[in-house]
Amino acid sequence: MMRRTPKPAVRKGAKARLLLDGPTGSGKTFSALSVGSVLADGGPVVVIDTERDSASLYADRWSYDSIDWTPPYDPRELAGEVKALASKYAVVIVDSLTHFWRGEGGTLDVVDAAAARAKGNSFAGWKEGTPAQNDMVEAMLGADAHIIATVRSKMAYVLEEDEKGRQVPRRVGLAPEQRQDIEYEFTLSADLDHEHNLIVDKSRCDLLAGKMFRAGHETDFAETLAGWLGSAAPLITRGDADALIARMNSVDDDSARKEIKQRFADRFGRPDRLLASQVGDANDALGGWLERLADVGGDELAGEAPFDDETAEPVPIEEASDA
Repeated sequence: MMRRTPKPAVRKGAKARLLLDGPTGSGKTFSALSVGSVLADGGPVVVIDTERDSASLYADRWSYDSIDWTPPYDPRELAGEVKALASKYAVVIVDSLTHFWRGEGGTLDVVDAAAARAKGNSFAGWKEGTPAQNDMVEAMLGADAHIIATVRSKMAYVLEEDEKGRQVPRRVGLAPEQRQDIEYEFTLSADLDHEHNLIVDKSRCDLLAGKMFRAGHETDFAETLAGWLGSAAPLITRGDADALIARMNSVDDDSARKEIKQRFADRFGRPDRLLASQVGDANDALGGWLERLADVGGDELAGEAPFDDETAEPVPIEEASDA
């Protein structure tokens, strides 16, 4: 008997998860605000600013709130802040994630401190540092708001030929100064160069993959992204998701509550990732399971198959096995 039910794949509505990386002076803050203002669609925007309140330089161009974040740059504290801000703001900009990696109190400091307590054991250090880093990433990926994060790039100089044929040095950005492969956690990542061009280097949106947007055309990028996000099937509202969760949490018995939640997850997945069109079916199925729980109790409910494909009603395991 399959407990988990295959369902037709549907591109669900989602919030933007955008990473912008580039060397100092490439326009990361400006681009993040330009893109964020489009994605917000009139909603509020907030910037977590670790760059000595540099985002305030653009306050005459866009309307947004700002948090002047000073050390320590603990990734666990950022995780909590992102979760809280995402319930109030349409767009949350983290400028920049680099400080939460190698800045004072960042992930690398968390690792070093834990290793020191373990007498120099680096494995013990990463045992604490990796969960701290993962908490930060998961908070951004799970936030009910568009997330834009900037990352500094390591810099190097290359020689290029100018219009007169002379070899001149030019500063370029290399790998992002964050944990390796951080860009793969985001829906899109883009590089910014010293000419302020935005080059999409990783995208799940085929309309943007591999595209370059010249300086001053960040809004073209943002409008394409917003249109792609908006064309997906709409998701459940936060209020409806919270109501479903509250119904499940109303079950007093721990094992019965766990069983109800497992049934829901097996059939529908996470409550906050339901399609809006699924809310009625989810409430009906949940109501049926809660009624069944009231009739037979938690122990007997756990011994039943979660549902059959036609009615979503619980079926005794013996009957399901004979089918």
